[in-house]
Amino acid sequence: SGRVAEAITAFEQLLADQRRVLGPDDPATLATRNNLADMLGESGQVAEAITAFEQLLADQRRLLGPTNPDTLSTRSNLASWLGESGQVTEAITAFEQLLADQRRVLGPDDPATLTTRNNLAWLLGRSGRLAEAITAYERLLAHRTRVLGPDDPDTLTTRNSLAFWLGESGQVAEAITAFEQLLADQSRELGPDDPDTLTTRNNLVGLLGRSGRVSEAITAYEQLLADRTRVLGPDAPDTLFTRNNLASLLGRSGRLAEAITAYEQLLADLRRVLGPDAPHTLTARSNLAGLLGESGQVAEAITAYEQLLSDQRRVLGPNAPQTLTTRDSQASWLAKSGRVAEAITAYEQLQADRTRVLGADSPDTLNTGNAMASLLAGAGRVVEAITAYEQLLAVQSKALGADHPDTLTTRKNVASLLAGAGRVLEAITRYRQLLAIQGKALGADAPETLTTRSNLAELLGRSGRLAEAITAYEQLLADHTRLLGADAPETLTARSNLAELLGRSGRLAEAITAYEQLLADHTRLLGADAPETLTTRNNWAGCLGRSGRLTEAITAYEQLLADRTRLLGADNPDTLATRSNLAWSLVESGRVAEAIAAFEQLLADQRRVLGPDDPQTLFTRSNLAGSLGRSGRVAEAVAAFEQLLADQDRVLGPDDPQTLFTRSNLAGLLVESGRLAEAVTAFEQLLADRTRVLGPDAPQTLTTR
Repeated sequence: SGRVAEAITAFEQLLADQRRVLGPDDPATLATRNNLADMLGESGQVAEAITAFEQLLADQRRLLGPTNPDTLSTRSNLASWLGESGQVTEAITAFEQLLADQRRVLGPDDPATLTTRNNLAWLLGRSGRLAEAITAYERLLAHRTRVLGPDDPDTLTTRNSLAFWLGESGQVAEAITAFEQLLADQSRELGPDDPDTLTTRNNLVGLLGRSGRVSEAITAYEQLLADRTRVLGPDAPDTLFTRNNLASLLGRSGRLAEAITAYEQLLADLRRVLGPDAPHTLTARSNLAGLLGESGQVAEAITAYEQLLSDQRRVLGPNAPQTLTTRDSQASWLAKSGRVAEAITAYEQLQADRTRVLGADSPDTLNTGNAMASLLAGAGRVVEAITAYEQLLAVQSKALGADHPDTLTTRKNVASLLAGAGRVLEAITRYRQLLAIQGKALGADAPETLTTRSNLAELLGRSGRLAEAITAYEQLLADHTRLLGADAPETLTARSNLAELLGRSGRLAEAITAYEQLLADHTRLLGADAPETLTTRNNWAGCLGRSGRLTEAITAYEQLLADRTRLLGADNPDTLATRSNLAWSLVESGRVAEAIAAFEQLLADQRRVLGPDDPQTLFTRSNLAGSLGRSGRVAEAVAAFEQLLADQDRVLGPDDPQTLFTRSNLAGLLVESGRLAEAVTAFEQLLADRTRVLGPDAPQTLTTR
């Protein structure tokens, strides 16, 4: 009935009287100790329950013997509560040992033996070993069907568990079908109001929600709640759990205010009926904290998680799955609130504990490692992020397989971070490895495979291997056109990237034609003011300038600047970038004094809008220094490049292409200023670094030689 606290008091009083009247070793006294220990666990006093079962087990072994059915039953209860406390590995071992003894003593068909197989399978699922859990339930179902019959309640319960783990493994459609068939059979055999039938309805509705049929699931939960209230009463645990599930779905559907109110009301009833420390009360508090965060009350959510975590450590223990889950949620909201350093530390500590408690290959441990690596990357701690992802990849490859979606995602993240860190050759190698696996696992035409091909082509271009990059984009463009159509966004992006590489490789006439055709299609499909259309105009103007058509380029940039100012505002980064491109066109046309003035004004605005360390701000400083050199103010240009180089080393890293480009410009100006020995040393060092980062055959490397 959910009145657990009263039950504990009644069992404690009964136990005292039994010890006094019957003696401590009487079977009835031992049975009451078993019931009391179980109620302690139900009330959230899991550690106390485990201790009570351990003490009871010792006495039963002494009095009844190790193979007595009651002794075996206590071992089962102890293993169950070990699992609830988070000691999943220990619980699995305990059930495996118990199962061996039950088969020997009771026989393989005994109900207690079959129950242990059920409990062991459930724990395998909880530990992340989903395939093993599903196999175990399939075998148990066949055994129970043979021994008990297809309509026995235990057989039906096994079908319920099997359907549940099918859903957890991602086989949602199969799980929904299994639950629907089970529900029909339970309604026929047990009746529509039987608790097991209602449980199946609950599980089925939960899967409907997870499959995206949220509105349908909300309606079904409302109907189930009405039936459970009528059949079981408003304070029955199952009724309260239905309210929890309904509130959760309200939150998922975006009805946050309703969900928060529902949880607050539910929490009051859970505290009254089950007690403040009951596991389900703690779970409701966790759900409420999450909804507070989702509704924008982030500080309140973090506080709620901190208070909950304190109680879970006290009640469930620091290693309980629920405690670890709360730490995960708390770290996530710390990150969302901007307290990233604290969140990273929290994830590092959580990963260590989950590895110790659940194992390195547990899904929860892997998810924690991924979250930590992602935060490190977002915080700019790229080297640490790469290391974290590499460690995660090693475990995922072994535990999940090389072609598992999570493993492939981690491979992609490593390659992307290497590219962002300027380690282009390493990134190319990683993308090639990823592409080979995706081609086999997903197929050559899978969206993920095509994305990897695009990333690889872009990096080939960055590394100076322009001919390879152009070929890769031409092939990718043909496949995008075939699979997605000529007007698909991905197709248009591939055309833009191909045009850029044609321009960079010196095939400017082809690039200009490609941009003009792309501009016509962007204007037709997206409109003249679309961001993609404006970007194509910018790139087209750049090619005009590089082909010597500087007057046309300056006019194109001036018109684009007017449109971007009108559409985006004067301080938009794209507007500022257009001013930069226009100023450099002035340099190329010989109007250097105008360009220097334009760069100085732009630099002031970028420092104000973007900050001094923004890559665009640093790029403008590079252009300004180059313009000073072009105007003959070589000493000023050298000083400007030296100051810029120090900042790029700090902000972008020594291997970033822009950092290497600045070193090249600085070395060239040292030549112009007559400092030949310094220039030779600078070029020698640059050559070594470009060879290491870009490869010996990259155009930039050859230019440096």
